[in-house]
Amino acid sequence: MSNSPKKVLAALLACGLLLSCAACSSRAPEELDKVASKEEQTEIKKEEPSSQENPKPEGEKPQETAKDPEKSEESKQPESEQKLSDEEKQEYFSRYLEPYAHAGMMYDTWNMENKPKPERLINFYESNGLGPYLDKIQETDPKKLSDYETIGIPSETIDSYITSYFKVDREYLHQADNYNASDDTYLFSTMFGMGGGPAPVVERIEKNEAEHTLKITCIDVEGTEISATIQLEGQDKFYYIAGNQ
Repeated sequence: MSNSPKKVLAALLACGLLLSCAACSSRAPEELDKVASKEEQTEIKKEEPSSQENPKPEGEKPQETAKDPEKSEESKQPESEQKLSDEEKQEYFSRYLEPYAHAGMMYDTWNMENKPKPERLINFYESNGLGPYLDKIQETDPKKLSDYETIGIPSETIDSYITSYFKVDREYLHQADNYNASDDTYLFSTMFGMGGGPAPVVERIEKNEAEHTLKITCIDVEGTEISATIQLEGQDKFYYIAGNQ
């Protein structure tokens, strides 16, 4: 049986097409994978942030945190030393220290937790208040002082005087040896004399605004520093609260 040339040619063409399609179908998955891989890489590059975004200028310093002026003030020491003229130093001594120094207390070491003994405070009155009290008696009844070597002074007189300078109560003062509970008096000699010496010189004043205190440091004739601390209450009122602290 013989085939015509046209039919043979058609059969050969058909075989060629089939082989070409088979080759294409075998390569298609690899090509698709390559395309997909390229697309994924493109997406990843789009998502990565650029390291060149908002570059900081070279030499730029970090911003410093602003300091709170109130906190800066609190961190400062509360005590401030005052510079005074010689006249002002003498005024401070006369106004605040004269009765304290007159009683010889400039060398005492004490504070509010370790107060001066009651006898020491009674001596403060004896050094400063007893003389004026006896002078009044001498004016009104001279014989009274000449007839007695001792005199009992009502405790109210002494207590009120001392508590106007020191923060102590009456019960504490009544522990003094010369207090007489039977008639509520303090017994003093009518024959007394007060020694004296050069007054110390004010060297410096340290003021504590927060606690309303003044520490007044003096120099005695031998060059020794001695001090007293007072607490201010109002314009004219003050208390002794420490010695050599």
